[in-house]
Amino acid sequence: MKYIPITVFFIGYLHLCIANANDINWDELVEKNGTYYHNSMELPFDGQVTGSQSGKIVQGKKDGPWIGFYEDGSVLWEGLYYRGTTLSWKEYHDNGEIFVTGEFNNGKKDGRWDIYDKKGKLIAQEFFKSGKIIETKIIK
Repeated sequence: MKYIPITVFFIGYLHLCIANANDINWDELVEKNGTYYHNSMELPFDGQVTGSQSGKIVQGKKDGPWIGFYEDGSVLWEGLYYRGTTLSWKEYHDNGEIFVTGEFNNGKKDGRWDIYDKKGKLIAQEFFKSGKIIETKIIK
């Protein structure tokens, strides 16, 4: 009889692990206060995400490399995250050429951000400090 509560706890814990261990589609996640949850769970999600965005979530936060996709499956953006904080960003035009690249510091744009036209030519640079733009330079 004393094994029944342990068995019930183990089965419940195993169910949560299995539910969180599978790949999940991005559309099945809900974001609350910066933390992602499976739309049918109360615990922060842990696991791989696929769909219109793909990457890994650890304790409800994006972690590591992430990729977002256009509807045709081509890459729209690539981001690097650490515990939910964005570290770097690269976005693409719909023809596959780089549109914008830049870095973040404490989750805010920081340093130089390069902006390119659809042919891959550098057309502008924006300079940020702690998320605030301090200069824009147009390249001719």
